Amino acid sequence: MTTPHKRPTRASAKREADTPSPRSKSSPRKPRPPSPRQSILARTNPLPIIQAYAAAVITYLTSCVYLYGLIFSNWLNAKTGTQTKPYSALKNKIVIIGDDHAFGYGDDLSVAGTSGIAGHLRRALLGERYNLRQSWVIHNRGAMGTTSEDWLPKNAKAPNAGRTKFEAVFEDPTYADADVVIVFLGSNDYRNPTLDPESTVRNIAATCRTLSTMGKDVWICTIPNHNDEPKGDAVVEANMRRNEILGLWIQSNQEIVKPGPPLDALSYDFRHKSFWTSDGQHFSAKGYRKLAKDLADLMRTSLVKREFARLSKSVKF
Repeated sequence: MTTPHKRPTRASAKREADTPSPRSKSSPRKPRPPSPRQSILARTNPLPIIQAYAAAVITYLTSCVYLYGLIFSNWLNAKTGTQTKPYSALKNKIVIIGDDHAFGYGDDLSVAGTSGIAGHLRRALLGERYNLRQSWVIHNRGAMGTTSEDWLPKNAKAPNAGRTKFEAVFEDPTYADADVVIVFLGSNDYRNPTLDPESTVRNIAATCRTLSTMGKDVWICTIPNHNDEPKGDAVVEANMRRNEILGLWIQSNQEIVKPGPPLDALSYDFRHKSFWTSDGQHFSAKGYRKLAKDLADLMRTSLVKREFARLSKSVKF
């Protein structure tokens, strides 16, 4: 005999609803919604803002310390330079002029030695493969943020123009008798709207031509324009045009200048990101080392000839 099904009463249904159902161990616990007080604190918590501001301040201060440390290092070694063989009686001079890449921005900071291409070139020239017997004193006279116009010689600038970097360097007896000058110019010209590509090359040509008439071996590199895209299409096109004109001028004036390593974006030698700092605009320490080695390879024969000429002058018959 079957027991008739009992319909649940209203009271029993209420008891079943109030009784919590057993939760399995695998079922997740529902998150508890935040209280109104917690929601207000989350919206008004100043800690993330303070942390972001502190990080920005630290980054700025670190950049300032690095830049002024680099300036101090270059100032400290400006007159003495860095030498390959300090005890050699016969000394020759190399002077590096130009913008950020001559100055050495992006290289490791070193108060004990000269930063930038100067320090790395000294270490490269010490190699036995270059067969250099005399001392080479290398001076870094680059200046951050300068343009090709800032390095114009007196005979190429406007009559009412002020004293340029060229005059400040080569009217100083320490650098006036340099045997070799390495030029890095043009990478900052895009910031000056009056300097179109033709003006840039015209200024560089005037500087190199004057140095050549002063009896110096002049080495000129194309303009580093890797990673120009963030600056806009106009800058990319202008710098490509600068390098195009500059390359043609170098090829047709090799009695005045000697071509250094190609540094423009069309050259594959410096495309690897490890050769550049995080901003993509300046050489890293690794980039300066490679540039110094490439320069030393190209300059080897010319430097040996300079040493022979100095030795010939020093010999008394």
